[in-house]
Amino acid sequence: MKHIIGLGNPGEKYIGTRHNVGRDFLLWLAEHESFSTWQTDRYAQAQCAEGNIKGEPMLLALPETFMNKSGETVRYLKDKQSLLPEHCILVYDDVDLPVGTFKISTDRGSGGHNGVQSVMDGLGSKSFVRVRIGVARTSFWTGENGATPRR
Repeated sequence: MKHIIGLGNPGEKYIGTRHNVGRDFLLWLAEHESFSTWQTDRYAQAQCAEGNIKGEPMLLALPETFMNKSGETVRYLKDKQSLLPEHCILVYDDVDLPVGTFKISTDRGSGGHNGVQSVMDGLGSKSFVRVRIGVARTSFWTGENGATPRR
């Protein structure tokens, strides 16, 4: 079974924020594919939904810890549900990519993203799939990518 983990922060005030794009993507995916309703797994500290994508069983997990502690959920899934690094797909925000773009990679470092580092620590590996979703603004005038305009 593949596990798709959506990084973000729990709570109403974080819904729709750039930092929650991984979490929001999983909410969208569960709604548009055949997944069960979200269930609270208090031991995993996550909301989970099960389903299939193209016949492959998947578990969606939304850590209920704050993003920088998401590794706690991943550690539980590894220890209690036999999550293997090669079956883990992590979806999260990337300020180095323009809004509306994404990149898929594996075997990379955290890139300074504390949530990703927490997952790497919890999984004990960096050999998992990452789906990075761009959240940085691209300047209309210069075409430069970045959350902060350059001068």
